[in-house]
Amino acid sequence: MSRGGMLAMMDAMLFAVVIMVASAFLVHFLVQDTPGSDVAADILDSMMSSEVRMSDLVPEGDGSMVRVSDLAALMVMEGGGPAGDFITEAMDALCRGRPWTLELSFGEGSMVLGGGGPGMTEGARAEYPVTTGGVLFAEIRIQPS
Repeated sequence: MSRGGMLAMMDAMLFAVVIMVASAFLVHFLVQDTPGSDVAADILDSMMSSEVRMSDLVPEGDGSMVRVSDLAALMVMEGGGPAGDFITEAMDALCRGRPWTLELSFGEGSMVLGGGGPGMTEGARAEYPVTTGGVLFAEIRIQPS
């Protein structure tokens, strides 16, 4: 490949990255929480469909990526663990300071995270398949903004 061709390819890649960052910026700042939008469902889906690197949660973890829904199911089975702290911090950020409660059920166990509070009228429920088998049931309640 000639030097001009390599430069053109790098320029195109840089342009694509700039467009992606600009799109993410616009979506983040222009999308408003309007009445009638399903904010609670969006937060729940964003949380449970995210992936995290195991080495970010536990020192002995490898670099493999794990879905948060799988971690939540493991947390419910074991009655706690480092995933609880991660989920709590992430939910605090996603709910932007509003009180929230997240109820998780998997198999025979269940667990409730979050502080909750009065006036939590927005809510959503969803089911998430777990990689090792079974289904995680999740319900979120947040205070409207």
